[in-house]
Amino acid sequence: MWLKKNIQKLLYFLLLGLLFMPFIQERLKLIPVTPLCGYFVKTEKIELSVSNFMDGTFQENLETRKKENVGFHDFLIRLNNQRKYSLFNEVNTNDIIKGKEGMWFGFSYIATYFGNDYIGHSKLMDFSHKIKFIQDSLSKRRKLFFPLIIPGKTAVYPELIPDRFYAENKKKTTNYQTLIQLLDSTKTTYLDLKKFILMNKPLFKYPIFPKNGVHWTGNTVAIVTDTLLSFLSTNTGRNLIDMKLSDGEVTSDNYRFTDYDIGESMNIFTHISGDSLHYPMVEYVCNNCEKPRVLGVGDSFLQSFRGFYHTYDSAFHPKSYLWYYNKTVDWPEKFNGKKVLIEYLDLEEEIEKSDVIILEFTDENIRQSGFGFVDQLYDLLKNGKKNYSIKELKKFEKYKTDSTVQHAKSIIPLTEYSLEKQIQLIAISKYNRSKVLNFEEEVQKMMEDIRNNTEWLELVKQQAIERNISLEENIYLNAKWMVENEN
Repeated sequence: MWLKKNIQKLLYFLLLGLLFMPFIQERLKLIPVTPLCGYFVKTEKIELSVSNFMDGTFQENLETRKKENVGFHDFLIRLNNQRKYSLFNEVNTNDIIKGKEGMWFGFSYIATYFGNDYIGHSKLMDFSHKIKFIQDSLSKRRKLFFPLIIPGKTAVYPELIPDRFYAENKKKTTNYQTLIQLLDSTKTTYLDLKKFILMNKPLFKYPIFPKNGVHWTGNTVAIVTDTLLSFLSTNTGRNLIDMKLSDGEVTSDNYRFTDYDIGESMNIFTHISGDSLHYPMVEYVCNNCEKPRVLGVGDSFLQSFRGFYHTYDSAFHPKSYLWYYNKTVDWPEKFNGKKVLIEYLDLEEEIEKSDVIILEFTDENIRQSGFGFVDQLYDLLKNGKKNYSIKELKKFEKYKTDSTVQHAKSIIPLTEYSLEKQIQLIAISKYNRSKVLNFEEEVQKMMEDIRNNTEWLELVKQQAIERNISLEENIYLNAKWMVENEN
């Protein structure tokens, strides 16, 4: 009887409570919510001013931050993503395409398979020439430098690419095909794991790539690691550690490292993979073995050699390093959390310390021509270390701030440089970054000048038509040329 009389009040207070729950959760975080997977950049708060209030910038910033930080934000995003996937088979993940048999592909890897990202014979010839020069130069110092080529998912499972891509694309020359021809023509030593995997594809008992992962499986990594160690032993003449593989775990849900990275990036509640993946037991056997000091430069596939198994720790010298995209030091793990930029390091000294330098890239990343590392090392070996003028050295002093000193102190346990040298390297990096920022600011100003000058803009339009490029790209090229050639 009481319930019938008060049902409306109960519903009212229940609805009121639901409306206030996000606000309460935002403030008190009463209920734990699993954070979203993937890379997200939070909107930074801007300080209120008359100008940003009048033009609406402050209000937009406030609204965006409120949406990002509202209670249950991540839960609600997952709920919406699950609705789209369950009802419409749609995903909110960028650059991901669903293929046949539930296989997911990165769109850029499909472009690579068809040769749509081909950078041209001349660029690849320049790339291969530099690789050969570096290899020969370092060989004289008794150091092994070689490219390690890894397949993307589309190279291994082209039969599972959606039919529409075959209808829309004609197979063209690829960066991989041309680069291999050039490396062979110059008798460059390299390890082609793409060729190895494709030749042995029928022999793999378990998936080479997971359905819901960008990267190769842990089982594949275990197999190719043995191939890599054999290659290193042969080409260095050293007795390296042996690997023994035995039965391990076969699982359909307890995936490791990157074997479900696409599934995780979908940010839904359900586990969508039906893969049975194998993780063999790996034993490292050292019979009077040597552990070379290795410097690995490459993309996320290179991380697999430490993510699934402890290959780096077990097979290589403790001072071995992994340079992720030639941007940051990604290994050893004990330094995770301390961001060490590669530009804070002395390239000449790092090469001198290393016994083996591995340049790893997937077929999709050939277009990046070694992530800048090949150009930098080629220049160093060809022209020697750069000498700074007295004028430049004085400019560096401005960047030797307290924060620079503290940062230097925090990373010298890894770099093993003197404090003075580390401070100098960080100061040079900050100086070079400021030059780039100033240059881009000048280019943007010049672009605005071109847009505001009717006659100049008309000339640039005509030039864009002749060059068969967009107007905006040609405005940028003209502005860049003007800034570079001023004075």
